[in-house]
Amino acid sequence: MLPTHFLRALAAAGTAGVLVLAADAVLPAVNQASPVLAAFDRVPGEPIVGDDPVTIAFAGDVHFEKQLAAVAEDPDGLASLSPYLSAADVTVVNLETAVTDGGKRLAGKQFTFAAPPSALTTLANAGVDAVSLANNHAVDFGKAGLEQTLAAREGAPLAMVGIGADEAEAFAPAVFEVDGVSVAVLAATQLREHTTVYFSATPEKPGVASMEDPARLLTAVHDAAAQYDVVVVVPHWGIEKHTCPSDKQVTVARQLAEAGADVVVGGHSHRVMGSGWLDDTYVGYGLGNFVWFLNTTFPGRSTGVLTIEVDKQKVAEKRVARAKGDAAPGSIVVGDAWAPLSVAKSGIPAPDPGTAQQMMADRAKAVACSGLDGAPASRALVATEEGSDRPTGPTKPADTPLVVDGIPIVSRQHPLTKDYVPAWAGEENGLHPDVRAAFEAMAADARADKMVLNVRSGYRDYKTQDASFKRAWSKYGERARRYYAEAGHSEHQTGLALDLSSSGVGQPGYAFAKTPESGWVAENAHRYGFIIRYPEGKQAITGVDHEPWHLRWVGVELAAELAKTPGITLEEYLGLPLP
Repeated sequence: MLPTHFLRALAAAGTAGVLVLAADAVLPAVNQASPVLAAFDRVPGEPIVGDDPVTIAFAGDVHFEKQLAAVAEDPDGLASLSPYLSAADVTVVNLETAVTDGGKRLAGKQFTFAAPPSALTTLANAGVDAVSLANNHAVDFGKAGLEQTLAAREGAPLAMVGIGADEAEAFAPAVFEVDGVSVAVLAATQLREHTTVYFSATPEKPGVASMEDPARLLTAVHDAAAQYDVVVVVPHWGIEKHTCPSDKQVTVARQLAEAGADVVVGGHSHRVMGSGWLDDTYVGYGLGNFVWFLNTTFPGRSTGVLTIEVDKQKVAEKRVARAKGDAAPGSIVVGDAWAPLSVAKSGIPAPDPGTAQQMMADRAKAVACSGLDGAPASRALVATEEGSDRPTGPTKPADTPLVVDGIPIVSRQHPLTKDYVPAWAGEENGLHPDVRAAFEAMAADARADKMVLNVRSGYRDYKTQDASFKRAWSKYGERARRYYAEAGHSEHQTGLALDLSSSGVGQPGYAFAKTPESGWVAENAHRYGFIIRYPEGKQAITGVDHEPWHLRWVGVELAAELAKTPGITLEEYLGLPLP
């Protein structure tokens, strides 16, 4: 659904400043009469229409300085971005500027930004539905500029959050209705600088929503979670030019999650940072510059559009749990996608095939240091009961892997049936998102050392493994067991293991073992959460000869612990009975 198909109305009673956007009427063209302002009473729990996901897109910092000034005056100045911004049901960006034609620049600031109200039309026409003004440039032109920014909200073709005539307005959400699903968007800034020192909104004065003390924002999030289906928070936070989150960001992200936020996607660092799940809340620490001047080199030019998917069935389950006073049954965010773009000399981002691979690798490294997961906690790596006792011997083939101390184990001693197919089998190489992100980060660092790492084999289903073993058996007989796992005995069936090559997929494992890459992997794999699952000299324990090309992902913490004892196997570390 395109954003121009929303009816915009300002809620009048009890929720001052809440902008509600409904999907059942056509909005007049933005260059015609202003949207009608009226009360809008949303019936909690109204029917959800369809089973397609609700999509929410996010992009980074936007302003209209220098070469971008003319773009703000052109209603179609960002038309090239429409395919990326208008496809989602709701699209949010950080508008890093005062919306004013005049005023006096704040003294003592190195950079001060202003854009005319017409810039709002330019953004709306490109597909933007909401902008956050809770940042360190929204009041760059002092009191007069703030007054004009607030005045620009009336009749604006999009929602402006994180700023208001008082504290209540600044912390009020914009609310979008999509197929009966309500999406509330709030924003606040964590920074302490000119804007928050002099222009933080209070009960008596206008300004930006400040979360220097997060209590007020946490209350707003808690209240929104009690009323709306999806709660999105856009924080302005972090440290400039950092790609890994600060301790303060991590703390606040968890506080917001506990308060009821479903999605937390912010920015400020002017760099693309990691995103993923913090338990069952989706978190994105930063999206970099988006429409921005002064971008001549990477990583400043690296940007993109992040789109998440909200499952309507999960929303329905959340409603039931909320009505009963129960905890939410799990994450309502079930998927994410990243479209990499590069900010051109014009200040407008565009696809850049020549740098896309490097940008994806850089983002993978940022994901690796974010501490976030590739899937929500409620979608555990393995569907099995917690607290499994250690087996006293071999176990029968099971529909889910044996889990010991949180580690899935698949081997000849503990096999799977043909019915086990991981939820991520359809992902790239069939690898769990955490595993894929870790590999991409490792491969990028290997390239920096002039090494080449490729995935020769990732997920293999039971049928594929069965065919592979039977071919080997027909050729080698009993000796095949030393190098090939029988169907159900292979870690590849979990999507948590991969085989490497330093050339194409046809390179055999023994050839990789003789390459410099093999030595590099042995020395560095644990830094990315991988272990060499079948160490040299441990065939009697693992049942498999040494395979330096076969990596198993166990997470950085455990991999680092195992690296302290070179050659130790998972069986030895976990105290499993040996063959």
